[in-house]
Amino acid sequence: TAQSDGLGAVAGLDLGARTGPAMGALGDSFLDGMRLCLITAGSLTLLAALVAVVLLRAPRQQGTLRAAGHTTASAEQAPAARGA
Repeated sequence: TAQSDGLGAVAGLDLGARTGPAMGALGDSFLDGMRLCLITAGSLTLLAALVAVVLLRAPRQQGTLRAAGHTTASAEQAPAARGA
C-alpha cells in the first residue's frame, strides 16, 4: 500500500533532530531526479524533431531533382522526335 511503501514509509521514520534535514534532502533528490528526467525527455524530443525535419525534407529535394531531370530529358528528346 501507499502508506507502508515509498514516501509513506520514509515519512514514518523517526530520525529525531535529523528528521527535518532528511526530509529536505529527500525532497531535493526527488526534484533533482525529476529535473534530469525532464531535461532528458526534452532533449530527446528536440533531437527527434530535428531528425524528422531532415528526413522529411530529403525526399522532397530528391523528388524535385528527379522531376527536373525528367523534364530536361523529355525536352531533349522532343526535338529529336520532331526531326525524325
